[in-house]
Amino acid sequence: MLAPLHAAAAEGFDALAGAMIELIMAHPEAGGLLSVVLTETLGATLPEGMAAAGAVWGLAQRCFLAYPESVQRAGFADGNALFEGIMAHPNGVIFSVDPYEETWRRIAYPDGRISLAIAELLPELVGLATEAESIDDEHPFVLSAGERRSSTANTIFRSPDWRKTDPDGALRLSPADAQGLGVTDGGRVRVVTGAALPRRSSK
Repeated sequence: MLAPLHAAAAEGFDALAGAMIELIMAHPEAGGLLSVVLTETLGATLPEGMAAAGAVWGLAQRCFLAYPESVQRAGFADGNALFEGIMAHPNGVIFSVDPYEETWRRIAYPDGRISLAIAELLPELVGLATEAESIDDEHPFVLSAGERRSSTANTIFRSPDWRKTDPDGALRLSPADAQGLGVTDGGRVRVVTGAALPRRSSK
């Protein structure tokens, strides 16, 4: 089934496009396997170690078909030119350029506005407003661990030797709370969660 595609890929992009159309018309189920097909066919014509990039040709075609003006503003005449540009610049390429007002035309809602009210989430928001606080006297604080750091890779975060800034993993606390706990700037704090505490006897 792939023999015609192998021959077309060796001939050029236009021949490959035609062969791809014929393949999909004859075998519609192949539409979901295009990345594999391109890797096997076009990928075989690419430099050694670059076979997987064959699938990018299909992505380049889809990008151009969806946003032709954007791709052309970036300097690529069509999907083939975009693919060649990507291959020539493996470290990255600007594949589309849009003026600011163009971004607003991409909003898919009929009224052209961004809808912040998501029906499926509204009951959750109501629940948050009426949810009882889980803070108790033994655990009066909520630890927020989602702070964005310069590096969040697990190994780097765990090993202070790898961290160039904040090697000790500073805990940020409001001055009033710190004063209430007797904590001074630069001091050490032990954080204990409820799960780490010994279970109380039920007697």
